[in-house]
Amino acid sequence: MEDDPRRRPRAFAAPGVLGGLAAAAAATDEARAQAALAPPAPGVIADGVSIGGVPVAGLDRRAARARVLTALVAARRRPIEFRIGGRTVRVNPAIAGYVARVTTR
Repeated sequence: MEDDPRRRPRAFAAPGVLGGLAAAAAATDEARAQAALAPPAPGVIADGVSIGGVPVAGLDRRAARARVLTALVAARRRPIEFRIGGRTVRVNPAIAGYVARVTTR
């Protein structure tokens, strides 16, 4: 059986493939870095922004307001329980004077 040159493994193929993969990975990393530096679309809150510990990055004003209200205000509207002696009294926070002052500009 003769040695068929078409069936020999090609040593140069692996470095070429690895080099191509490395170049593609570098291009992807560069595209991600450029996207991170790009300003957000008009009306969209920038990356890394939070309000009262609630992340709002990537949202518009209306969605951010809804998220903050849900996370911070809704939790404070649950009835407050007072235990006086052996009795438990529940009071609506609004009746007790709780007011959420949320404004958007």
